[in-house]
Amino acid sequence: MPIAMCRIKGVESLNQNLLKYFEWLIKDAGNRNDLPTQPERDTLYESKFDLFDHENDSVQAIKELMHQELIKLVMTLNHYPEAIRDTLRIKQHAWFHFTKKNGYFTFHNHPMASWSAIYCVQGGGRPCNEPESAITRFSHPVPSANYYMDAGNANLQVPYSIAPFNLLLEAGDLVFFPSHLMHEVTPHLGEQDRVTIAVNFWIDSNLVKVRI
Repeated sequence: MPIAMCRIKGVESLNQNLLKYFEWLIKDAGNRNDLPTQPERDTLYESKFDLFDHENDSVQAIKELMHQELIKLVMTLNHYPEAIRDTLRIKQHAWFHFTKKNGYFTFHNHPMASWSAIYCVQGGGRPCNEPESAITRFSHPVPSANYYMDAGNANLQVPYSIAPFNLLLEAGDLVFFPSHLMHEVTPHLGEQDRVTIAVNFWIDSNLVKVRI
């Protein structure tokens, strides 16, 4: 599973500005997603998918940071020559979530995109006695991979492991993953809201021939 994660340094002020802007947006009911991707519940807020179209300095700053990291990832994993870099054109849907205590995400994926991302604006805290709180969990892309297990495959290590891949995101963490990967977020048990940005990406280049 080509999952890439980095922690962006020096974004404390940016995250605070994003948080304030999102709190302001939430006050207007028109900014809530009318067709949420998760079952509606009081512990989870989902915005509309036009976040990166907002002319807000902090939103545009995190958009640019994510684009920079995505292009690095795409160039590396596809073994593209340097001439391709400036031809890559990115389109996206972007939105944010506020997850209150006991909020969670059921298993889902992001179909019909190549890459998706999660950026953590605020981790929301994690009780020391709750190690499973707010874990972002990716399942193996081959559902039958663990149908039979014995000593021969019980302890395979990354990148060959067939066990779920778990991440605990803190403020400033950015993770990219193939959009087809099924994933969930376990119940958030912290006292503060967990605030994240989610993005689906589409990438074009007039120099890349896509095989269908």
